[in-house]
Amino acid sequence: MDSIAADNKNSRKWFNRMKTYCTYEDEEKNRGYAIPGGNRSAPCVLAEIVGVYCNIGKMAGFVMLLIFYLSLDLSSSLIALVFTVVFAGVVHAFQLNEAFTNLLSLAMSNAVHVGEIVSLSKGGGPPGDDPSAASTGFIEGFTWGHVIIRDFRRKQIFVGHDTFRKMTLHNWTRRQNNHAYFKIRVVPELSGGADRLAKLATFSMDWIKAHPDIDQDQYKKSAVNYRETGVFLQVIFYPVIVTNAHRLRAEFSVMILDLARRLNLCLMPAEVRRSFPWENDDENLVKYGEDMDFSDLLPCSDLTLRAGYKPKEE
Repeated sequence: MDSIAADNKNSRKWFNRMKTYCTYEDEEKNRGYAIPGGNRSAPCVLAEIVGVYCNIGKMAGFVMLLIFYLSLDLSSSLIALVFTVVFAGVVHAFQLNEAFTNLLSLAMSNAVHVGEIVSLSKGGGPPGDDPSAASTGFIEGFTWGHVIIRDFRRKQIFVGHDTFRKMTLHNWTRRQNNHAYFKIRVVPELSGGADRLAKLATFSMDWIKAHPDIDQDQYKKSAVNYRETGVFLQVIFYPVIVTNAHRLRAEFSVMILDLARRLNLCLMPAEVRRSFPWENDDENLVKYGEDMDFSDLLPCSDLTLRAGYKPKEE
């Protein structure tokens, strides 16, 4: 790890998670498949490459001094040519120029630490939000030739520095919080009228505005959208940074399913739902009306308990 990551508690936490995720639980395999030099950061590898350039410069200076003191005027041009060819060959063989350019930009921008989760996408292309469509995983380390990523299928991905430099880097670990995004399909043929869909979207927004753990200054959305593939309720909100986003998602899921049941809305594809007991059971059918009360679904300790979490103490 570099000094910046070592001094950062959160970076150390992700580094330790990466080490646990990448281990083979077998000492022999860990040694055999280990990255040469260990899980080094971009600044560490960059320092090694700079050291190589410095040593080559020292050698060049020594050769020039030797030529000067020995007065090798006739052969100086030939020696300089040989040295230049050797220098260019070393740089090309180890791809030092590509590595130096890529690692310098990463080190100067503090873009990523070893252990953090990133995605790679082509510049100008779709964002790397889908791990199945973009290379996504833990940064396992840097070498002179590659950036090594351990994806979520536990495969190692070796990305050359020249290729990595052309990609767009998405750092998942540095999000302030995890936004909540729901795209819930509504089946019109098994639901009520359009006014019920409007009520579903309206109350969802009321729930978002009433929840104390949702950041009201950030973008919020609750709307019914029609697309070629069907009708969807789209909901977006951002939890307060110190809030457990999983708890908020669970609370919202409990609320929206209960609300849909009371409004007699079907939120699942018709081909999945095999039976609908309330269709032929008048006793269990909830009558929809303007006087229906949903206040018990607003944010409260009872809803938190139903979502499987312990309510916060006042």
